Amino acid sequence: MAVERHQKKIWKAGGAALLAALVVGLASGVVIVAGQGRVPLVVIVLACAALTGAALLATTPWWRRLDHMARDAHLTAWYWGASFGGGVALLATIAASGVRAPLFQGAALVFLAQVAAYGVCWLGWWAMRRPKAS
Repeated sequence: MAVERHQKKIWKAGGAALLAALVVGLASGVVIVAGQGRVPLVVIVLACAALTGAALLATTPWWRRLDHMARDAHLTAWYWGASFGGGVALLATIAASGVRAPLFQGAALVFLAQVAAYGVCWLGWWAMRRPKAS
């Protein structure tokens, strides 16, 4: 029985993910040993950004198979639903723990990161669609 092309892609992607995990694990060990057990914040942020970017890229085939209506539904749900849910969570965290609590500081960091990423994506979207200068 021949393996279908789609299954081969899945196996290749899985193998690439395992290889990437191995490389990241080894690199992380080197950074931790070199930093005597401490990892610089910039390394943590860059590693998290790379991991999240890879996760988003992994969903690209799914996104490309969606029709226009399904894409609009997801974009609308994310903008309105996630914005509302994030706002409710942030306000509830303030009410439950106060603004000086580590819980609120973590929630605020997540919310600010989402707003910053939204702004970067919004600017990129407009920059790609602006008319070319004559």
